[in-house]
Amino acid sequence: MQYEVHVIETEARPTAVIRHTVLRSEVRQNLLAPSIDEVLSVIAAQGLQTAGPIFSRHLTIDPYFFDFEIGVPVAPGLRPSGRVVASVLPAGRVARCLHHGPYEGLGPAWTRLRDEIARTGLSPAQELWESYLSGPADGPAESWFTELNQPLLATARRPGGARPDAIFPEVMPALAIGLMPRTARAPRAVTPPLRATSPERA
Repeated sequence: MQYEVHVIETEARPTAVIRHTVLRSEVRQNLLAPSIDEVLSVIAAQGLQTAGPIFSRHLTIDPYFFDFEIGVPVAPGLRPSGRVVASVLPAGRVARCLHHGPYEGLGPAWTRLRDEIARTGLSPAQELWESYLSGPADGPAESWFTELNQPLLATARRPGGARPDAIFPEVMPALAIGLMPRTARAPRAVTPPLRATSPERA
């Protein structure tokens, strides 16, 4: 599959999330769908509106454990409730591509994105996030879209460290598959972000 990679400037987006820190072996367990249910319930109870698609934001790339948020963009003003807290998708320069198809293809998609970043001499930051624009509730796997976002450092750093595509070839699809039971009518982006030319605002 061919992937178009765009470098864009993003604006900060308030989010409602639950943060998880789990061992790699535990990430396959059914912890994601209940988290989304809990987040959406708190948003509704507070009378707020979602402002984008379900996402998973990975704060630490480590071969042994995962430190990540699962949630949705939301209108400002969220109050903490139980495990649900306010967070933000950060402003800054981001390399982005769109994966079209089953979640099992996310590993190669991340490889393509990271290879393009390396080819252009840019440096990835530690964190990254995926936004699930459409999924099982929207039709067969061939119609699903997942947006991959890799923040970039302002200055180059020395090579080294763990590549997410090296760590996640099986786990990233498992994270997305964990959302399957609850992707029905999930909030989503209004327009596909890759239709604009680079650089752009998003």
